[in-house]
This record gives sequence, structure tokens and C-alpha cells, in this order.
Amino acid sequence: MAFPKPFPGLIIRYSYLWHSEFKTGQEEGSKDRPCAIIASIRDENEEMRVLVLPVTHTPPARPELAVEIPAKVKARLQLDSERS
Repeated sequence: MAFPKPFPGLIIRYSYLWHSEFKTGQEEGSKDRPCAIIASIRDENEEMRVLVLPVTHTPPARPELAVEIPAKVKARLQLDSERS
């Protein structure tokens, strides 16, 4: 199955590695989770680089760095109805 071309706003499933997991020596996230692509660029080698943000139910430690996804948007993206 081919991957879709990444673009900002696309929701993908990805094994996101949290900083706290990285600090304990993990090299991969503990589970696949929905992530929003917020940027995609080609680097100097013409390889695609994608910046993603994870979608989670856990309240953020720093609320000023988080954005809540409105319920209507979550429904349109076919995500669950819990607060994210």
C-alpha cells in the first residue's frame, strides 16, 4: 500500500516518540497514535521531511503549548469523542 503525499492537516498513525520516552533510551514510541502533519519539506537531498504533532487524551503539562481539537473536527477526522 502506498503512503499518501504528506500535507499539513493530514492525520496519520505514527509511533510518536515522546521526549520522556527518548530520555529513558527508547528509540520508538510505545504505540501508534494519531498525529497531525503540520509541515512537510524536501531537504537538500530531496528527501521528504515531515513535522508531526501527536494527538493525545493526556492533559498537557504546559497548556500554553497545546491546542485542543474541537469536537466537530474530531468527528470529521473519525477520531474518538474524548477530549484531545
